This record gives sequence, C-alpha cells and structure tokens, in this order.
Amino acid sequence: MESVKRWLIDNGGWLLVASVVVLLTTRRLYNLPLLVLALTALYLLARQWRTIIARSEMRLLLLLFALLWMPMVLALTGAVSLERSLSTVVPYPRFLLGGITLLWLLNGRMARERLHVAVVALLSLWSIDAMWQYLSGHNILGYPYNGERLNGFFYPDFRLGPELAVFLPVYLR
Repeated sequence: MESVKRWLIDNGGWLLVASVVVLLTTRRLYNLPLLVLALTALYLLARQWRTIIARSEMRLLLLLFALLWMPMVLALTGAVSLERSLSTVVPYPRFLLGGITLLWLLNGRMARERLHVAVVALLSLWSIDAMWQYLSGHNILGYPYNGERLNGFFYPDFRLGPELAVFLPVYLR
C-alpha cells in the first residue's frame, strides 16, 4: 500500500495534467481533471497559501491571469449578451486554480520530463492519425476526412490544427 501511495505522489501530478491534454479530444470531458486540479488548488491554498504565494512563479501566474481576466470582467459592462459573457468569465478562474496546482505538482524535474514525454507522444499520435486520415480517407477510429480539413480524433470539430499549434512549443522543447 505504501508503494502505491509513493507512486501516486511521484506520478499523480503529471498524469492528471496529461489527462487534461488527452481529454481535449472530447467536447467537455477535459473539465473533469481540470476540476480535480482546481479543487486541489483550493485545498493547497487553504493549507499553505503563504508558501504558495511566496513562490515567484506563482506570483507571475497570478499577474498573468489578472492581465488576461480583468479585461474580460471589465468588458462585461458593455456585453451584448450578458448571459453568454458571464458563462465565459465566471468559470474562467478554474484555469488559474489549475495553474496553481500544475506549478505545485510539477515542481520536480522528473515530473516535468514525464509530462513532456506524455504530451509529445500524444501530439505524435494526433499527427500520425491526421496523416492516416489524409491518406486513407478516415482516421484510426474511422472518422471520415471531409476533403478540406483534417480533424482526426477531434471529429466532428475542426480543432486539430489549433490544438497542435498551442502545444507546438512543448513539442519543440
């Protein structure tokens, strides 16, 4: 039992973050591990907020989040569709909380390296699947190629290109 606990401590963080990336191919399931990350951040903040805020990378994360989120909040005053705008702005802090947990859990070099390998492997799979879809007319799961844009595992959405672009810096690291 102790070895399982040790394994979870050593690998749970990068596996949780990797699961967010894996579940991006679904429409909403990526929110489940993101919820776990956010709840973990609330727990960490309740237990040791001074230690967390003392870290320079956490303060930078807070600053960057404020620079992104505050204009969204201010733009609510002139929103054409307030309800739709609120549905984006109000849940947005989950990304801040997820980032806090991410920085906390991936503090060790080994965890970051394992996450990097997992993300590179996943992006490689997405790319190979897209090439297969282009060449054969369907992807590994049987989703069709529409002749214009590849969507791979993201079928029926066309999010493959933007997702690959977002993760390109990780891939090229």
